[in-house]
Amino acid sequence: GIVESVLGNTLVVDGHDGGSASTTITVNLTDVNEKPEPENVKSQYSVAENTTKGTVVGSFDVFDNDKNSGSYETLTYSLSGSLTGAVNTTAKKLSEIFEVKEKINVGGARTVQILVKDQSLLDYEALYNSSTKNATYPATITITDAASNSVTLTTKIAVTDVNEKHTATGGTFYLLEHSASGENVCATMHDDEGNCAGYGQVTFNDPDLSNTLKFKMSSANTSSDADAFIVDYQGYIKTSGNVEFEYDGIGATHTYTFNRRSEERFSRNAETDI
Repeated sequence: GIVESVLGNTLVVDGHDGGSASTTITVNLTDVNEKPEPENVKSQYSVAENTTKGTVVGSFDVFDNDKNSGSYETLTYSLSGSLTGAVNTTAKKLSEIFEVKEKINVGGARTVQILVKDQSLLDYEALYNSSTKNATYPATITITDAASNSVTLTTKIAVTDVNEKHTATGGTFYLLEHSASGENVCATMHDDEGNCAGYGQVTFNDPDLSNTLKFKMSSANTSSDADAFIVDYQGYIKTSGNVEFEYDGIGATHTYTFNRRSEERFSRNAETDI
C-alpha cells in the first residue's frame, strides 16, 4: 500500500512490500487571481431628489484577498444603466448622476459606496417615468481587478420625491366703478365700451407633479383693501360684497393693494402682491 502525509508543500511517500523505501515529492502551489466577491448588495437603494453631491446613497461589501507586489490589488468600479422613459431629463445614463467608489480596504475586505455625482440632475420630476409611475431605474455595477477579472451585480436606484416650495406671481389688474359683487377683475384695461379682454388671475409655478393648490387672502393684509376682493379656487380675483366701487373724477383711479396666499397640500405656502 501507499501512505501519503502532507508536510507543507512536501509529500513523503513510503512503499511497503516486505522492505521499505521512501522519497520526497515537492508540490509547488501557484496562486490564481480570483474574481472579487461582492456581498450585502441591496435589491434597491433610494435617495431623495436634490440631495447634494457626494452624499452616500448606499453601500455594499467586496472581498478580494489577491495581492500585487505584496499589496492588495486595486479594484475598479463602474456603474451603468439607462434612463429610458424619463420625461424631462437631459441625462441619458445613471452614471451621469451617480458613481461608485471604494471607501476602505482592510485586509482585502472593502466597503464600497454609491454616491451622488451630480445634484443638478437629481430631479424627481425630470426623472419621473410615466409608465412605471416612479423614478426608479435598474443599475448594473461592474467590479474589475488587476488581472481583468470582473464580476457584475444588479440593483435598482430609486429617486424619491421631495415637496418643493412653489412660487406665485401677482400683477396689476383693472376694475370699473360700480362693479357688482362677484365680478372678475380684468387682466388689462377695459376698452372704450368697458369690455374686458381677459380676467385677472394669480399664476403659480409648482415643480411637484401631484400638488393641488388652494388660494385665499393673506393674513399679512393690514389694510381694508383686501376686504374688497375674493380669490377663487383657480386664483381668479373677484369683487366681494363688502365694498361699493365708486370713485369720482374724470380719468381718476383708485388703487387697491393686497396680498394673496396660495397653499399646497403639504402646507408649503407662497404669497404675492396684487
